[in-house]
Amino acid sequence: MVYAIAFLLLLYSLYKRYVPVCHVKSFSFDELKTMDPKEAVFLDVRDYTETPIIPDAIRLPLAYFKRNRHILSNKPIVVIASNALEKNVAIRLLKRCRFHVEGYYIEKSEQVHEWKLLKCH
Repeated sequence: MVYAIAFLLLLYSLYKRYVPVCHVKSFSFDELKTMDPKEAVFLDVRDYTETPIIPDAIRLPLAYFKRNRHILSNKPIVVIASNALEKNVAIRLLKRCRFHVEGYYIEKSEQVHEWKLLKCH
């Protein structure tokens, strides 16, 4: 019985982190630039050490969300994250606190990575 409960807790934890949140739109960087900051709040949940990509965005990393969520307004929120896991956790936290999440942007999703292969002689 204890193993079954531990297994269910593990499944729930994996679900919260890795299963995408439904009915939330993905934005491209060009769409973000054309959006009016008066219509939506840009919430940057990436680490403070990362360079901001939108000057009007509120920088609030996930570790500080619970104690600083009062600074968010009731406007729709667009989440800016660095990866899918960060995006999923942020959207679930916002929805749990009854915020309306309009969409998200994952910064590294549009970057093309080139593989530099080493030649062995």
